[in-house]
Amino acid sequence: MMNRILNLLRSLDWRVLFAVPALSVLLGIANNLRVPEGRRVVWSGEFQTAAEATDANAERGRWTTNFTAATNAAEAAHLPVVVVATYPTCSHCIRFHKEIQNAEVKRWQQKLGWYFVMVSSDEAPDVLNFVRNTPVPIDSPPYVWTYWRRADGRRVTRNFSALSGGMGLPVESSLGLEWMHAVEASVPGAPGVSFVPKYGMGVQVAVKAESREEGQGRVEMTPLVNIILPGQKVVLTAKPERGSLHAGWRYPDGRIVHGDLQLTLDDQCQAGVYSAIFQHHKDTTKGDASKTDKKEL
Repeated sequence: MMNRILNLLRSLDWRVLFAVPALSVLLGIANNLRVPEGRRVVWSGEFQTAAEATDANAERGRWTTNFTAATNAAEAAHLPVVVVATYPTCSHCIRFHKEIQNAEVKRWQQKLGWYFVMVSSDEAPDVLNFVRNTPVPIDSPPYVWTYWRRADGRRVTRNFSALSGGMGLPVESSLGLEWMHAVEASVPGAPGVSFVPKYGMGVQVAVKAESREEGQGRVEMTPLVNIILPGQKVVLTAKPERGSLHAGWRYPDGRIVHGDLQLTLDDQCQAGVYSAIFQHHKDTTKGDASKTDKKEL
């Protein structure tokens, strides 16, 4: 019996035995590395929905449930994707779902030719949680998330609640119309946008970070927009880095205001560039900014 076992072991090709697991490991690594860049820019991994098995592609200008396909297609075509996430037991969601299924909204979708996704929490909880928390947590359903990578590479993303009167714009005659205007306003400059605010075009602003001596930091805008629309507010947040301090805010007219880490702007603010100024914590008495770290959002 022992001789048979020894003869069997001698007959095995040990190169094959070692090659199989090694090949499996390499294939696994390769598969992980082959995730397209478009799937990594906004979220980690892929979301699954109930329609993934049968709806492999996403069509433009109509509702789909395939978050992954729609977002990848929009990324490749430099077109916006609009995602709506709801709870099936939420009365606001039921009303909203009904109003954005009407003929006016469908004509608007087809005219724009963007990608539209609608999911429910019972079918795609991961997508719902993503939309609710990116870029900032939103507490009130239904949730809306818009994303657009422009041809110049800049990303424009925003999420908001679709409650009437809570979308940052004047209340419209219908929830569907209010939502359509809010979606267009959230992706400024995108192809097909025709929305003109009732009370003017809003204020165009940009932000950047300035550093004094060795100061370092960055500034974030929430929501990230190019134009502050009537009735809308944005919050600039200064975020010092590596032991630096926030020294103040530089307004478009050049004046510097020392104050809190956050600065709130609305449609009555000055147009132009707002800068968060940072300085090294040991350099609290120096004067004007000596160098500028251009980090336009």
